[in-house]
Amino acid sequence: LKKLGIDDLVHFDFLDPPAPETLMRALELLNYHGALDDEGDMTDIGYKMAEMPLDPQLAKLLLVAPEYNCSNEILSIVACLSVPGVFM
Repeated sequence: LKKLGIDDLVHFDFLDPPAPETLMRALELLNYHGALDDEGDMTDIGYKMAEMPLDPQLAKLLLVAPEYNCSNEILSIVACLSVPGVFM
């Protein structure tokens, strides 16, 4: 929603609104991963993360993997974690 330009998530008209605590935890998680700055605005890495159809943790993992020279390994791990029942 932040990428779509909706800044006031607390007063957004959700069909089924999340609990305020859940919304705050989600925003704190995005801030922790660097997707949002301290004012709640999206960062450059946040825009890149929003382009990926992944959980924020996995998107951040893919984006920082080249810094640690482990892109191929991380890509395999993220692919396995992104599908249900890969080992079934």
